[in-house]
Amino acid sequence: MKHVFFFLTAIIMVFSSCKKDTVSSDSSDVTAFKAHIAVNSWRASYFLQNGVDSTNSLTGYSFIFNTNGTVTATKNSIRVDGTWSAGTDDSKIKFTLLFSAAGAFSESSEDWLVFQQSETSIRLQHVSKGSTIVDLLNFERN
Repeated sequence: MKHVFFFLTAIIMVFSSCKKDTVSSDSSDVTAFKAHIAVNSWRASYFLQNGVDSTNSLTGYSFIFNTNGTVTATKNSIRVDGTWSAGTDDSKIKFTLLFSAAGAFSESSEDWLVFQQSETSIRLQHVSKGSTIVDLLNFERN
């Protein structure tokens, strides 16, 4: 009987310790995310692309996500325009970011999954189909 008890306890501990990384969503979560990202400006605090830290290419830019689905990144006199949208994908918040500019901005143009968010930060991840490489993009509120 002791063995059964220990076995069941071990099983419960294993399953209860599993942590879900990606934020699950429904339409109210997406609405809240859209309202959250459209407040104040943001900066890219981390950008990992194909296993390479590309944060420096976005350093110094201030991102403003407008409620009409446009995004503007500015750094001194440089301005880069794009679009953004949010929805759901397999019950997760999907954040699509599109820039027409070359370089890091075209590399950040992806459909991202929101895997963590707080009042001051948003953590995104992207995995290309057929790949095991995870791209990461983190925004911090300015």
